Amino acid sequence: MRPHPLVCLALLVLLIAARGAAQPPANARLVRLLLGDSVPTMVSRGARVRLPVQVEVTPSGGAGLAAVQLVARWDTAQLHFDSLRTARGAPMTVTANPTTGSGGFVRFNAFGVTAVSRTSDLVDLHFTVR
Repeated sequence: MRPHPLVCLALLVLLIAARGAAQPPANARLVRLLLGDSVPTMVSRGARVRLPVQVEVTPSGGAGLAAVQLVARWDTAQLHFDSLRTARGAPMTVTANPTTGSGGFVRFNAFGVTAVSRTSDLVDLHFTVR
């Protein structure tokens, strides 16, 4: 059986700059969302894969991340969506729209009472390779 390459998910994040500034203030905190592993992996049909999503917050100055809304998209000819699970120890509450998974995307929100100020696991996306 020929292995199929895992299709990269397009993680769409809408960033709105405060006061229309082109450059963030010097004391601003950088927030990045990280998806999966940076090492390319080949898997066979029928394999189950887990793609972790992390939120990374730089340790310098500014406020942390209190809430985020994300959309993950994938090729339904290559991947079957199994589930989205809150990562163990996640610092935020995660809610997802469960009806979107079969259409090649899933929308989810994460929010917390206390803003995230460190790198943390957020959710795990689970797929079966077709």
